[in-house]
Amino acid sequence: MVRLKLVAATSAALSLCAAAASGCGTSASPNARFLPSEDTSLCHPSTALRLSQAQLYSDEIGRWSLIGEVINPHARPVQFVIVHIAVRTSPEAPLQTEQQYAATGVMANGRIPFRLLLRLVGIRSGAQVSVAACSDDERLSQVPLPDRYRALALEEVKIQITNAGSARVTGRVRNVGSSDANKIRVVIGLYDATRQLVGVAEASVTDLASLTVGSAVSFTATTNRVLGGISPEYLLGVVEGAALSSAEAGSP
Repeated sequence: MVRLKLVAATSAALSLCAAAASGCGTSASPNARFLPSEDTSLCHPSTALRLSQAQLYSDEIGRWSLIGEVINPHARPVQFVIVHIAVRTSPEAPLQTEQQYAATGVMANGRIPFRLLLRLVGIRSGAQVSVAACSDDERLSQVPLPDRYRALALEEVKIQITNAGSARVTGRVRNVGSSDANKIRVVIGLYDATRQLVGVAEASVTDLASLTVGSAVSFTATTNRVLGGISPEYLLGVVEGAALSSAEAGSP
């Protein structure tokens, strides 16, 4: 994975928000939002990672999303990053659980933003929600994946807040490595002036067969909503893809 430094958005990017309609950055809050608790007992100690700034929120039609950061505190890289969610909607209700992959690529020491659309139902404010992040490196011996391609760079990243309160992040992905790549995925964490996570935008580049060495492709990543109607001032980006073999790339 290639990460952008946590840097202030350019003045050109911020001017896009200022040039939008008067509602830019001042949208109403989501229908519901609360902070789940981290419960590392949901993971085996040898695979446990850390979560930061986990936030659970609903959109206008009642779907729940979980955003946050996964932190790999270990010196070694990990793969197959899983987020576990456990929900009890009332003291008498049965425990509901769900697992989703926040990343399948190799994650080095550090942090990455994520956003998951949950399948759990009946969640409401006041529910007991616990979350945890783990690696599932044991799967490598059972379901091997091709090496993730990390020689990708983000360029010309700009952000705009829509009238509806969502964020639209545009930019370009350039292949700075030595192999053609495809299956490119971009994840952008959006932060306010105090480095608090207020949204996560993501996009998959699916309209090209491969990104050849040295070339670039545009992307547009969107969020459901920027939490609290705050105009983001900082970005943290992650981009990864899959390297094409010579045969896949069409080489003799």
